[in-house]
Amino acid sequence: MKKLLLASTALVATAGIAAAEITFSGSARFGVIYTDGSAAVAATGSSAEITAATTAATTAKTTATASAKVVTDNTADGSVTAAQIAQAATDATAQANADAALDAINGTAATSSDTVVHNRFTLNIDGKTTIDSGAELFARVRVRGGSSAGEGGTTSASGVSAPRVGMSTGGLTLAVGNINGALESTPGLYSGAVGLTGLGWGNLPVNGSAAGSWFWDSFSSAGGGANGVEVIYSAGDMGVHVSHSEVSDQTSAHISYAFGDWTAALAVLDDGDGEEATLVTLGGSLGSANVGLKYADVDDGADSSDATTVWASFDVASGTTVTGYFTSIDNGATDDSFGLGFTHSLGGATLAGGVASIDDTTRADLGVRFGF
Repeated sequence: MKKLLLASTALVATAGIAAAEITFSGSARFGVIYTDGSAAVAATGSSAEITAATTAATTAKTTATASAKVVTDNTADGSVTAAQIAQAATDATAQANADAALDAINGTAATSSDTVVHNRFTLNIDGKTTIDSGAELFARVRVRGGSSAGEGGTTSASGVSAPRVGMSTGGLTLAVGNINGALESTPGLYSGAVGLTGLGWGNLPVNGSAAGSWFWDSFSSAGGGANGVEVIYSAGDMGVHVSHSEVSDQTSAHISYAFGDWTAALAVLDDGDGEEATLVTLGGSLGSANVGLKYADVDDGADSSDATTVWASFDVASGTTVTGYFTSIDNGATDDSFGLGFTHSLGGATLAGGVASIDDTTRADLGVRFGF
């Protein structure tokens, strides 16, 4: 006990000299979600995690198909064995498991109930220290858990993210690991969101594109992330962000500029395998309203699409705000999206709800969210 006390005292003393600091912050929400037709829920995995799961599912399908063919062919000529039948069954089970793992993170896993109970908890753990040169070293991990499950559905457990670690000095930041991603960090990307949960995030014009949804690198709240590197620089009203990951083979960048009450940004992405994306955002204030315009062009190497989003947010009463968006999508397959939502301050928490239509599927939610 004495040795433990001395070690703890030394750690505190050392941390004080180095100006070390650990902070906790987070948020939570709970409510209900309604989906017309039990459509797909939003993706929960990062681009790298979805890519890895897709590869695993494809490999499992190829193996299962080959095993099934062996059984079929050998049954026809009377040479099939018990071992071949058992192997085919094992491979079919492996394929089903791989498909389920992919569906669980890529946004295609559908709820089996129209109305489900929803909850989410997020805890950020941030550590930082300042070295003699004045530069700040930092690290973050996140604990995330939550479920949206009803009759016939399954619940989810909490997970801990891989770390994002880096250094900041002046207006320059370098980070590695579970990076935020340059396109993901584009100012205005998430503007116009409605509801408690985002309701499918149809306000993001890069979603519903030829490359699908959530195809870009971003911080994974309960997974490994992109294990990439990013450089962020800000000087006055201008900001620049560049990121790259060998895991996803994605390089993305954005530049933003603030002028008065308005901010404009341009982002680009290239995955080195024919997939390219361009995103332009503009948002600001007009009197008592906040408004914005976003445009995205995405080419996945085989198909291309473009989408335009307009959004507006108005204060309609004390503590009450109404937000709406419309996204026009031109890809020959996906219908336009639109949504309308509200927030009302509860003094320390927020009541939020909304309704949205994404690819002709109606979603609605209502609940409370708060930070701590």
